[in-house]
Amino acid sequence: WLSDQRYPEFSLERPKKALTLRIVLEPPDNHNTQPTQVTLSFDGSVATSLSTTEAGELILEAPIKPATIDSVSIAILCNRYFIPALQGENEDDRLLSTRLVSLEFHPSSH
Repeated sequence: WLSDQRYPEFSLERPKKALTLRIVLEPPDNHNTQPTQVTLSFDGSVATSLSTTEAGELILEAPIKPATIDSVSIAILCNRYFIPALQGENEDDRLLSTRLVSLEFHPSSH
């Protein structure tokens, strides 16, 4: 599900042996002129954060606390956004900051 907040928040089933979450994001090309800060949180607590001016994919990896329940709430926060309609790209008037490329649970850190 997607909340009414201005950042994506997902409630996902968590694999029993998952100890790490790895997420790959792709900010738009126009975001590399100023620092982009991306924060990943689990169940309302900050798990990891990254700040960069580099272009290309952003990779965040963070440990998940030992499982006490079968799901985890994941939020992705970004300090930058754009509106495609205002940039003449299309008629999409949503606030967009980054594209989720992948989200993977792992049994250990890589």
